[in-house]
Amino acid sequence: MSTHWSVLYLIAPSYLQLMEMLAVVEQESFATYAKVLDDHLYMPLQRAYRAAARHSKDSLVLQAVQQLMSKVDEIAVRIVNQVIRLYPSYTCYSGLLSDCHVRTSSIRDVEMFQVYMWVCLLEGNLAALEEELFPLCVMIYPCLNVSWELARQMVAGLRKETRNCLSPEQARYCEPYYESLTQMFSLEVFPNA
Repeated sequence: MSTHWSVLYLIAPSYLQLMEMLAVVEQESFATYAKVLDDHLYMPLQRAYRAAARHSKDSLVLQAVQQLMSKVDEIAVRIVNQVIRLYPSYTCYSGLLSDCHVRTSSIRDVEMFQVYMWVCLLEGNLAALEEELFPLCVMIYPCLNVSWELARQMVAGLRKETRNCLSPEQARYCEPYYESLTQMFSLEVFPNA
């Protein structure tokens, strides 16, 4: 949860060194560019758009995803802030959760989880989570010292935020997907983590 697995963060020392060489104004511009590049390479937004195009405009799931899309940033920030409050001294590979670059990376992780969930909702199956996101987390999170408890807290936060953002009918539609995501990161799957 606390460090994004994009190319930029997997090569974090080089990325951070490059950022330090830039003037503050240039850092802001470069960070914006890096975010766009990262979105294009690692978030399945195009897949979500293609899946959305197969729905009628009055589709319950399409309306739910549109509602969630409009709040993606604020949902991610709330979840990351909550996790930081719960684990104020937790340190991952790149530093404390509250460190600026780790917090930013964590927000991106939560955004990515949301996009993968939208794909699942729109496609009507769990393939994107089960075959793509979950294996990636299993491969990357231990290397970055991201505990499964942090991942569980993030998933719980996503589930709660989704219920709060949607109508009861939309939330009921989404619930089985969030239950499956919860089970993927459960204590039964990762017992001593």
